[in-house]
Amino acid sequence: MDNFLIRQHRIYNGGFVTEVLKGGKPVSGHLTIPESLIYNGVIRQYEFAGCRGLTSVTIPASVTKIGRGAFGGCKELKSVCCLIENPDQVAISGTAFDRKVARSCKLYVPARAVEKYEARWPWNEFIIRALPE
Repeated sequence: MDNFLIRQHRIYNGGFVTEVLKGGKPVSGHLTIPESLIYNGVIRQYEFAGCRGLTSVTIPASVTKIGRGAFGGCKELKSVCCLIENPDQVAISGTAFDRKVARSCKLYVPARAVEKYEARWPWNEFIIRALPE
């Protein structure tokens, strides 16, 4: 039997977040990551790993680091909206997202930053699109 712990709107199983709760229910569909889940600009390693219901996520501009496996196992992820203006100012693990998922996932970024994202690994694994201005 799995050992689940619910704390700060997250369900933990074996120390990893398996679902993020919103209004007491697991998030499915879109999640805009609230500042309350970001610690000193960091999305911690495995923070959203295994969140099966996530289909899209918005990463706020305040993020400066995305840890290893942060979105690993989010197999239904179809789009990521990244509000970070300069990808060179973000330390991102190459394993923050599953590569197979990234290759079929759209990454929406600020229009003036598209070329920078296209030149920066692992962001360039995604299908990069400009956000409307």
